Amino acid sequence: MEAVASIFQSRFKILAYHSVVPVSRSRYEIASEVFEKQMDCLFSAGYRAISLKDALSSMQSGCVDSKSVVITFDDGYKALVDHAFPVLSRRGWPATVFVPVAHIGGQYESSALMNWDDINEAVKKGIAFGSHTMNHRNLLELNDEDLQNELAESRRILASELGLSFHPLAYPYGYFDRRVADAAKASGYDLALTFGSILSNTSRTNPFEMKREQVLCSTTQKAFSRKVDVRYDLQRKLWHMIIPER
Repeated sequence: MEAVASIFQSRFKILAYHSVVPVSRSRYEIASEVFEKQMDCLFSAGYRAISLKDALSSMQSGCVDSKSVVITFDDGYKALVDHAFPVLSRRGWPATVFVPVAHIGGQYESSALMNWDDINEAVKKGIAFGSHTMNHRNLLELNDEDLQNELAESRRILASELGLSFHPLAYPYGYFDRRVADAAKASGYDLALTFGSILSNTSRTNPFEMKREQVLCSTTQKAFSRKVDVRYDLQRKLWHMIIPER
């Protein structure tokens, strides 16, 4: 019933990217030229990028705008510094990067991650940061003590290093259950993101179950336009019940 009710409410999208690179070589890499075209597509269609903090405020006030979109990146790849942030900066658009804190300055899946200097420079240019936990582990598999450490320690370090007052979390792999969501709330997060069932976020969405649309290498320009357009939600939901997105 919640999904049906959401069809008739104002809704907005949160987009989930990983890396933006000159030439894509994997499912989660977007070519820089394609990324710029996607941002142009948003602008031309009348969308405006807003911060996660503003998105949460709009949900809490009931003033959700379907032409608002939130841009997020998982894992904190170093390539974002040269190939994504300048594209956003030219438009004055905010974004949030979710970092696995224990791996900052290291590598993830053979790709370099941002270091603290990169992160501090990005903050000066309007990029926000949030937790992707300490070690990017499947939170469903952790005992209570390890779960607490993954959540609370990453939040503490980011707050200490960056002086954060707003604390968003992206569940690794999008995996969570009620225990994980309750632990995230108890650890002092303001909201948490998963990957969605296509229907968007509304003023009724639980802040610890906010949904994101993944943008992948295989996402065509037509598919991207439909991802961000809430009018296609029901059509896409029904279609993906038959053929899941790959």
